[in-house]
Amino acid sequence: MTQGLPGMTVLLVGGSGFIGQNALQAIAARKEIKLRLLTRRTTDLMKASEASIYVGDITDRSTLEAALFGADVIVNAASYTGADASMAEAVNREGARNLLQAAQDCGVPGFIQLSTTAVYGSGPHRGATATALACRPESDVSRSRRAGEELVLAAGGTVLRAGLIYGPGDIWFVPSLIRMATMLGGPVGDGQSRLSVIGVESLGGLIAGLLPLGSQIHGVFHAAEPVPVSVGQILHHIEDRVTGPRWSPRTDFAGAVALLRRNGLTEHQVALLSQDHWYQSDRLWTVAGVQPPDFGFSRAAAEWYRRF
Repeated sequence: MTQGLPGMTVLLVGGSGFIGQNALQAIAARKEIKLRLLTRRTTDLMKASEASIYVGDITDRSTLEAALFGADVIVNAASYTGADASMAEAVNREGARNLLQAAQDCGVPGFIQLSTTAVYGSGPHRGATATALACRPESDVSRSRRAGEELVLAAGGTVLRAGLIYGPGDIWFVPSLIRMATMLGGPVGDGQSRLSVIGVESLGGLIAGLLPLGSQIHGVFHAAEPVPVSVGQILHHIEDRVTGPRWSPRTDFAGAVALLRRNGLTEHQVALLSQDHWYQSDRLWTVAGVQPPDFGFSRAAAEWYRRF
Protein backbone atom coordinates (compact mmCIF):
# COMPACT_ATOMS: atom_id res chain seq x y z
CA MET A 1 0.00 0.00 0.00
CA THR A 2 1.23 3.50 -0.78
CA GLN A 3 2.68 5.21 2.28
CA GLY A 4 0.18 7.55 3.95
CA LEU A 5 -2.64 6.80 1.46
CA PRO A 6 -5.96 8.19 2.79
CA GLY A 7 -8.48 5.50 3.55
CA MET A 8 -6.06 3.09 5.22
CA THR A 9 -8.00 0.64 7.39
CA VAL A 10 -6.47 -0.32 10.73
CA LEU A 11 -7.76 -3.00 13.10
CA LEU A 12 -6.86 -2.40 16.74
CA VAL A 13 -7.07 -5.41 19.03
CA GLY A 14 -7.09 -4.80 22.77
CA GLY A 15 -8.44 -1.25 22.62
CA SER A 16 -9.93 -1.48 26.11
CA GLY A 17 -6.56 -2.07 27.80
CA PHE A 18 -3.92 0.22 29.30
CA ILE A 19 -1.96 0.67 26.07
CA GLY A 20 -4.89 0.02 23.77
CA GLN A 21 -7.03 2.92 25.02
CA ASN A 22 -4.22 5.38 24.32
CA ALA A 23 -3.54 3.83 20.92
CA LEU A 24 -7.27 4.13 20.18
CA GLN A 25 -7.31 7.86 20.93
CA ALA A 26 -4.14 8.54 18.93
CA ILE A 27 -5.28 6.54 15.89
CA ALA A 28 -8.81 7.96 16.01
CA ALA A 29 -7.34 11.47 15.86
CA ARG A 30 -5.89 10.67 12.41
CA LYS A 31 -8.96 11.25 10.27
CA GLU A 32 -7.34 9.74 7.18
CA ILE A 33 -7.36 6.32 8.89
CA LYS A 34 -10.44 4.12 9.04
CA LEU A 35 -10.32 2.50 12.48
CA ARG A 36 -11.82 -0.82 13.45
CA LEU A 37 -11.85 -2.26 16.97
CA LEU A 38 -11.96 -5.94 17.89
CA THR A 39 -13.13 -6.27 21.47
CA ARG A 40 -14.81 -8.60 23.92
CA ARG A 41 -16.39 -5.64 25.74
CA THR A 42 -17.30 -2.16 24.56
CA THR A 43 -16.08 0.82 26.60
CA ASP A 44 -17.39 4.37 26.67
CA LEU A 45 -14.23 5.48 24.88
CA MET A 46 -14.97 3.07 22.05
CA LYS A 47 -18.58 4.26 21.81
CA ALA A 48 -17.42 7.88 21.64
CA SER A 49 -15.03 7.15 18.76
CA GLU A 50 -16.01 6.88 15.13
CA ALA A 51 -14.46 3.41 14.91
CA SER A 52 -16.30 0.37 13.64
CA ILE A 53 -16.66 -2.09 16.53
CA TYR A 54 -16.49 -5.85 16.08
CA VAL A 55 -17.13 -8.28 18.91
CA GLY A 56 -14.57 -11.08 18.97
CA ASP A 57 -11.92 -12.89 20.97
CA ILE A 58 -8.41 -13.69 19.80
CA THR A 59 -8.62 -17.03 21.61
CA ASP A 60 -11.48 -17.97 19.25
CA ARG A 61 -10.31 -18.09 15.64
CA SER A 62 -13.88 -18.18 14.29
CA THR A 63 -14.66 -14.65 15.58
CA LEU A 64 -11.87 -12.83 13.76
CA GLU A 65 -12.32 -12.80 10.00
CA ALA A 66 -15.22 -10.32 9.80
CA ALA A 67 -13.09 -7.69 11.54
CA LEU A 68 -9.95 -8.43 9.51
CA PHE A 69 -11.37 -8.61 5.99
CA GLY A 70 -10.22 -5.56 4.00
CA ALA A 71 -7.86 -4.23 6.70
CA ASP A 72 -4.37 -2.95 5.87
CA VAL A 73 -2.71 -3.18 9.29
CA ILE A 74 -3.45 -5.03 12.52
CA VAL A 75 -2.24 -3.57 15.83
CA ASN A 76 -2.32 -6.24 18.53
CA ALA A 77 -2.29 -4.54 21.93
CA ALA A 78 -4.05 -7.45 23.66
CA SER A 79 -2.09 -9.27 26.34
CA TYR A 80 -2.59 -11.26 29.52
CA THR A 81 -0.30 -10.35 32.43
CA GLY A 82 -1.84 -12.31 35.32
CA ALA A 83 -0.70 -15.42 37.16
CA ASP A 84 -2.64 -18.05 35.18
CA ALA A 85 -0.11 -19.79 32.92
CA SER A 86 -2.79 -21.36 30.73
CA MET A 87 -4.44 -17.98 30.11
CA ALA A 88 -1.06 -16.44 29.29
CA GLU A 89 -0.49 -19.16 26.71
CA ALA A 90 -4.01 -18.82 25.28
CA VAL A 91 -3.90 -15.04 24.87
CA ASN A 92 -0.25 -14.16 24.32
CA ARG A 93 0.85 -17.05 22.15
CA GLU A 94 -2.19 -18.73 20.64
CA GLY A 95 -4.03 -15.41 20.35
CA ALA A 96 -1.19 -14.05 18.23
CA ARG A 97 -1.21 -17.24 16.17
CA ASN A 98 -4.96 -16.93 15.55
CA LEU A 99 -4.64 -13.31 14.46
CA LEU A 100 -1.74 -14.08 12.14
CA GLN A 101 -3.55 -17.00 10.52
CA ALA A 102 -6.70 -14.93 10.04
CA ALA A 103 -4.60 -12.06 8.65
CA GLN A 104 -2.99 -14.40 6.14
CA ASP A 105 -6.38 -15.78 5.09
CA CYS A 106 -7.82 -12.26 4.70
CA GLY A 107 -4.78 -10.81 2.94
CA VAL A 108 -3.87 -8.26 5.62
CA PRO A 109 -0.25 -7.19 4.89
CA GLY A 110 0.73 -5.26 8.06
CA PHE A 111 0.99 -6.56 11.62
CA ILE A 112 2.26 -4.70 14.71
CA GLN A 113 2.60 -6.61 17.99
CA LEU A 114 2.97 -4.83 21.34
CA SER A 115 5.43 -6.60 23.60
CA THR A 116 7.78 -5.79 26.48
CA THR A 117 11.48 -5.56 27.32
CA ALA A 118 10.68 -8.03 30.12
CA VAL A 119 11.32 -10.80 27.56
CA TYR A 120 15.05 -10.16 28.11
CA GLY A 121 14.82 -11.30 31.73
CA SER A 122 16.88 -9.84 34.54
CA GLY A 123 19.70 -7.40 33.81
CA PRO A 124 21.48 -5.29 34.27
CA HIS A 125 21.10 -4.16 30.65
CA ARG A 126 22.87 -1.05 29.40
CA GLY A 127 22.24 0.48 25.99
CA ALA A 128 21.63 -2.65 23.91
CA THR A 129 19.89 -2.52 20.55
CA ALA A 130 16.79 -4.61 19.89
CA THR A 131 18.84 -7.27 18.10
CA ALA A 132 21.82 -7.43 20.44
CA LEU A 133 20.32 -9.09 23.52
CA ALA A 134 19.27 -12.71 23.86
CA CYS A 135 15.74 -13.19 25.19
CA ARG A 136 15.68 -15.03 28.52
CA PRO A 137 12.12 -14.64 29.83
CA GLU A 138 11.75 -15.63 33.48
CA SER A 139 7.98 -15.97 33.97
CA ASP A 140 5.12 -17.78 32.27
CA VAL A 141 3.77 -14.43 31.08
CA SER A 142 7.09 -13.32 29.58
CA ARG A 143 7.67 -16.73 27.98
CA SER A 144 4.24 -16.63 26.34
CA ARG A 145 4.80 -13.08 25.12
CA ARG A 146 8.15 -14.06 23.65
CA ALA A 147 6.49 -17.02 21.91
CA GLY A 148 3.93 -14.62 20.41
CA GLU A 149 6.77 -12.37 19.25
CA GLU A 150 8.48 -15.25 17.48
CA LEU A 151 5.31 -16.07 15.54
CA VAL A 152 4.89 -12.43 14.45
CA LEU A 153 8.52 -12.06 13.39
CA ALA A 154 8.44 -15.33 11.47
CA ALA A 155 5.44 -13.97 9.55
CA GLY A 156 7.30 -10.74 8.67
CA GLY A 157 5.53 -8.52 11.21
CA THR A 158 6.74 -5.81 13.56
CA VAL A 159 7.31 -6.16 17.32
CA LEU A 160 7.46 -3.15 19.66
CA ARG A 161 9.14 -3.98 22.98
CA ALA A 162 8.00 -1.27 25.35
CA GLY A 163 10.05 -0.19 28.32
CA LEU A 164 8.43 0.49 31.69
CA ILE A 165 5.19 2.35 30.96
CA TYR A 166 3.84 5.18 33.09
CA GLY A 167 0.69 7.28 32.89
CA PRO A 168 -3.06 7.03 33.51
CA GLY A 169 -3.99 3.39 34.03
CA ASP A 170 -0.54 2.27 35.27
CA ILE A 171 -1.13 -0.05 38.22
CA TRP A 172 2.34 -1.62 38.38
CA PHE A 173 5.40 0.48 37.48
CA VAL A 174 5.09 3.75 39.40
CA PRO A 175 2.87 2.28 42.15
CA SER A 176 5.48 -0.45 42.76
CA LEU A 177 8.30 2.11 42.82
CA ILE A 178 6.36 4.19 45.36
CA ARG A 179 5.65 1.07 47.41
CA MET A 180 9.31 0.03 47.41
CA ALA A 181 10.59 3.50 48.30
CA THR A 182 8.02 3.86 51.06
CA MET A 183 8.97 0.55 52.67
CA LEU A 184 12.70 1.23 52.35
CA GLY A 185 12.65 4.96 53.05
CA GLY A 186 14.20 5.68 49.66
CA PRO A 187 15.68 4.00 46.57
CA VAL A 188 17.77 0.85 46.53
CA GLY A 189 21.41 1.92 46.51
CA ASP A 190 22.19 5.46 45.36
CA GLY A 191 19.22 5.80 43.00
CA GLN A 192 21.48 6.27 39.95
CA SER A 193 20.41 3.10 38.11
CA ARG A 194 18.80 4.03 34.79
CA LEU A 195 15.60 2.72 33.24
CA SER A 196 13.99 2.88 29.82
CA VAL A 197 10.50 4.31 30.30
CA ILE A 198 7.70 5.69 28.17
CA GLY A 199 4.47 7.54 28.87
CA VAL A 200 1.45 5.58 27.74
CA GLU A 201 0.06 8.63 25.92
CA SER A 202 3.35 8.93 23.98
CA LEU A 203 3.30 5.20 23.19
CA GLY A 204 -0.17 5.57 21.68
CA GLY A 205 1.08 8.43 19.51
CA LEU A 206 4.12 6.43 18.44
CA ILE A 207 1.95 3.52 17.35
CA ALA A 208 -0.26 5.88 15.34
CA GLY A 209 2.82 7.40 13.72
CA LEU A 210 3.93 4.01 12.43
CA LEU A 211 0.68 3.13 10.71
CA PRO A 212 1.17 5.00 7.41
CA LEU A 213 4.19 2.78 6.79
CA GLY A 214 1.88 -0.22 6.66
CA SER A 215 3.78 -3.41 5.88
CA GLN A 216 6.95 -1.53 4.88
CA ILE A 217 8.49 -2.00 8.32
CA HIS A 218 9.25 -5.24 10.09
CA GLY A 219 11.47 -6.60 12.84
CA VAL A 220 11.95 -5.64 16.49
CA PHE A 221 12.07 -2.11 17.92
CA HIS A 222 12.45 -0.75 21.43
CA ALA A 223 9.56 1.55 22.32
CA ALA A 224 10.87 3.88 25.04
CA GLU A 225 11.94 7.46 25.47
CA PRO A 226 15.43 7.70 23.92
CA VAL A 227 17.01 9.15 27.08
CA PRO A 228 16.90 6.75 30.05
CA VAL A 229 16.01 8.18 33.46
CA SER A 230 17.47 7.32 36.84
CA VAL A 231 15.40 5.82 39.62
CA GLY A 232 16.31 8.84 41.75
CA GLN A 233 15.06 11.20 39.04
CA ILE A 234 11.75 9.33 38.86
CA LEU A 235 11.34 9.42 42.64
CA HIS A 236 12.08 13.17 42.73
CA HIS A 237 9.47 13.66 39.99
CA ILE A 238 6.95 11.62 42.02
CA GLU A 239 7.69 13.78 45.06
CA ASP A 240 7.27 16.94 43.00
CA ARG A 241 4.08 15.95 41.15
CA VAL A 242 2.35 13.38 43.37
CA THR A 243 3.41 12.76 46.96
CA GLY A 244 5.52 15.60 48.32
CA PRO A 245 8.97 15.00 49.93
CA ARG A 246 9.23 11.67 51.70
CA TRP A 247 12.36 9.66 50.76
CA SER A 248 16.08 9.90 51.44
CA PRO A 249 17.86 6.85 53.02
CA ARG A 250 19.60 4.23 50.90
CA THR A 251 19.27 0.46 51.17
CA ASP A 252 21.59 -2.18 49.72
CA PHE A 253 20.11 -4.62 47.21
CA ALA A 254 20.31 -7.74 49.42
CA GLY A 255 18.66 -5.95 52.30
CA ALA A 256 15.97 -4.55 50.02
CA VAL A 257 15.15 -7.97 48.53
CA ALA A 258 14.79 -9.51 51.99
CA LEU A 259 12.42 -6.78 53.16
CA LEU A 260 10.40 -6.46 49.97
CA ARG A 261 9.96 -10.23 49.57
CA ARG A 262 8.19 -10.23 52.91
CA ASN A 263 5.86 -7.62 51.45
CA GLY A 264 4.94 -9.42 48.24
CA LEU A 265 7.55 -8.28 45.68
CA THR A 266 9.83 -10.78 43.93
CA GLU A 267 13.59 -10.45 43.54
CA HIS A 268 13.10 -9.98 39.80
CA GLN A 269 10.68 -7.09 40.38
CA VAL A 270 13.11 -5.46 42.82
CA ALA A 271 15.97 -5.85 40.32
CA LEU A 272 13.88 -4.43 37.47
CA LEU A 273 13.21 -1.24 39.43
CA SER A 274 16.64 -0.83 41.02
CA GLN A 275 19.28 -1.93 38.49
CA ASP A 276 20.15 -0.59 35.03
CA HIS A 277 17.55 -1.65 32.47
CA TRP A 278 17.88 0.72 29.54
CA TYR A 279 17.96 0.12 25.81
CA GLN A 280 18.72 1.95 22.58
CA SER A 281 15.32 3.36 21.62
CA ASP A 282 15.88 6.23 19.20
CA ARG A 283 15.50 4.18 15.99
CA LEU A 284 11.73 3.72 16.29
CA TRP A 285 11.06 7.44 16.75
CA THR A 286 13.09 8.17 13.62
CA VAL A 287 11.26 5.56 11.57
CA ALA A 288 7.85 6.78 12.79
CA GLY A 289 8.75 10.44 12.23
CA VAL A 290 7.58 11.31 15.75
CA GLN A 291 9.39 13.77 18.05
CA PRO A 292 10.27 11.96 21.29
CA PRO A 293 9.13 13.65 24.51
CA ASP A 294 11.11 14.38 27.64
CA PHE A 295 10.30 12.31 30.71
CA GLY A 296 7.50 13.72 32.84
CA PHE A 297 3.99 13.02 34.10
CA SER A 298 1.14 14.68 32.27
CA ARG A 299 -1.52 16.37 34.38
CA ALA A 300 -3.75 13.32 33.85
CA ALA A 301 -0.93 10.98 34.94
CA ALA A 302 -0.19 12.94 38.10
CA GLU A 303 -3.88 12.95 38.99
CA TRP A 304 -4.10 9.21 38.30
CA TYR A 305 -1.27 8.43 40.71
CA ARG A 306 -2.69 10.72 43.40
CA ARG A 307 -6.01 8.88 43.18
CA PHE A 308 -4.36 5.47 42.92
